[in-house]
Amino acid sequence: MRIRRLCITLFSIFLVSCALAAPVCAEEGWQLRLIDDTGFGDPYNTGITRMSAYGNYLYLGTWNSAEGCEVYRSADGESWELINTAGFGNANNFCVLYIEWFNGSLYVTTWNQANGFSMYRANADAANRADISWQAITTNGFGDTRNYGGTSARVFNGYLYVGCFNPTSGPEVWRSATGGPGMWTQVNQDSWGFPSGTDATMMLMHDGYLYVGTEAARWPYAGCQLWRTDGNLFPPYNQWQKVNANGFGDRANHNICGLAVFNGKMYAGTWNVSQGLEVWRATPTETVPFSDWEQVAPNGFGDPTMALTCDIDVLSDTLFVGAGRSYGPDGGVLMKTTDGTTWEQVYVPGFVNPPSAGICWLETFQGKLFIGGWSGVGTPPLQLWVYEPVGGEPVPAMGLVASIGCAVGCLAISIRALLNRITVGSPFARVPLVYLRVMPA
Repeated sequence: MRIRRLCITLFSIFLVSCALAAPVCAEEGWQLRLIDDTGFGDPYNTGITRMSAYGNYLYLGTWNSAEGCEVYRSADGESWELINTAGFGNANNFCVLYIEWFNGSLYVTTWNQANGFSMYRANADAANRADISWQAITTNGFGDTRNYGGTSARVFNGYLYVGCFNPTSGPEVWRSATGGPGMWTQVNQDSWGFPSGTDATMMLMHDGYLYVGTEAARWPYAGCQLWRTDGNLFPPYNQWQKVNANGFGDRANHNICGLAVFNGKMYAGTWNVSQGLEVWRATPTETVPFSDWEQVAPNGFGDPTMALTCDIDVLSDTLFVGAGRSYGPDGGVLMKTTDGTTWEQVYVPGFVNPPSAGICWLETFQGKLFIGGWSGVGTPPLQLWVYEPVGGEPVPAMGLVASIGCAVGCLAISIRALLNRITVGSPFARVPLVYLRVMPA
């Protein structure tokens, strides 16, 4: 009798929790689908670190610590072809950090802690892959080998801007009107004059301004910052404006690694290994700092180990956040919202589950959201998924095994959510605290 009661209770929990706040296992008209989990045939490709869509192609770059990073392209998101030599001939270039299109060429930046980051460009839209030719723009971090990574890039007002990771003197921002070798100028003061800065992590162009998010990983750990410029920059390059309080008021928010504008609001996602990632939003104004910053999701979407916002993107009328757990092999989540405050997890069995370390990048292409996963060093290959419409019709039946797997996943998450409701001392403790459906308190 007790067992029967327990089963009825668990099934009731499952039904109620799924009805109120279930992860989206198979949403009518949309599906999550795995495209590749083989590393595109190279098991050393353990992560998709960047994707960018330009013209007729979707481009992506990999993490490959054995042979060096690789760059692929696809005209449909399904069939992929390699368009570079691994590491551009240097295995120390093991990770692609950014991909940007400028003046008819594809620019790719890398991480290289031995020589300083590299940047290459190519006519990557050539119809014949054999006609693609790469040119080195820098192979030593613009002359500073402590510039280990070209971590962000954006075209703005006729210039290509590139942000750098530098753990010694702080983040740098460089720009060029041509993109050619030797034609680059640093246009910010190192770390914008703040001693904590280490990286220019993310760039966003919006309404006449270029925004740059930062990382603060040096003592005194003041917290991440968000800067902007209208492009009118000249020596001593102190014309930048800061639009947020350091760390959004918490120095544990040490990195901005997601920026997007959605329904007139600017969203910023942080890294926070103490309490879990945070998502903030504000209305961009001419007056700075912006006055209405507000946190719009609980830390880590209810899980304090979900520490890293890895990207934020918009598809149609929906904002998506990809997240991971401190680069450990513990999986990640994809969250979505249509109003900026009510969050829902998108899930199918196997999606960025362990040993995946989480989601590295999101990119929209041909009306779909492509999701790049990272599996860590020396672990199974990368994962590439797509969140796509299926013509407005219900997603085809997943089959009995997959359906049971999804149901079990919903049940496990639902039970965990109820436990978190009871045990987590948070202002959001009234709601399920494991990414199910998050409402502000």
